[in-house]
Amino acid sequence: MHASDGTELVLHDLGGLGDDLLVTHGAGLCATMLAPMARALAGDYHTVGLDLRGHGASSRPSSRDYTWARIGKDVREVLLSAPRSMRVFGHSLGGSAALLAALERPDAIRSLCLFEPIILGAEDEAEIEEIAQQIERRRAVFESRAEIAEHFSRRGVFATLDQRALAGYVVGGFHRQADGTFALALTPEDEAAVFRESTALGVWDGLDILPELDLEITVLYGSTSTGSRAAGAERLEKLDRRVRVVEVEGVGHFGPFEAPELVGQMVSATFRGSPA
Repeated sequence: MHASDGTELVLHDLGGLGDDLLVTHGAGLCATMLAPMARALAGDYHTVGLDLRGHGASSRPSSRDYTWARIGKDVREVLLSAPRSMRVFGHSLGGSAALLAALERPDAIRSLCLFEPIILGAEDEAEIEEIAQQIERRRAVFESRAEIAEHFSRRGVFATLDQRALAGYVVGGFHRQADGTFALALTPEDEAAVFRESTALGVWDGLDILPELDLEITVLYGSTSTGSRAAGAERLEKLDRRVRVVEVEGVGHFGPFEAPELVGQMVSATFRGSPA
């Protein structure tokens, strides 16, 4: 489908039977990485994965609009295009985008399960700028998919991922170029822009209305996560006492890709306990 600003948004059928479940990924990642988690949900839900703008198979916005309000609007437009309200799972940026969509149209969401949504403020700008500068120095082009897999299987947080989730990144996170090389779908420049927008003024101005909404939210967080990546759960819990916060033992910020079966089972249990 196309967003209202013309950006093409690609949805992936990740299989399963039952009610439709929309899943969204974090910054710099892609929906195909959530396929292993979707398999753990397959007995209860039909999972559809959204590649956020500029990520995976979705197109790069001509305006380079990576504001979080715009990304949240994309998720909202996807939800409103569905024949009925949906359950939604979101990881990191994808969780934040789902929450922003819910603040505008809670009626489009049956239940929300978020894994470490990113909710930042001006006090986080220095940390985010450091991360953005590191991202801008990332290698963007590889000779083959085999080289991509070898490079990331031993690099940073990617080395901790389930091999199936990593394979989803190798396939979905890169575009084949005319010269036969493979380039990151989301350029380092654009990913850095996404991170910098996380602390832009006014991103979360509407969050104070959360306690007034008829919206069920569960927030999962990894037991080894620290700093701003883990702060979203605490901030939501303080704002709205109805928010249920659950620790996922033995994983960090990339939990859905580190332990997809475990997280999938927890997501399924969360939704089974929510209103129909």
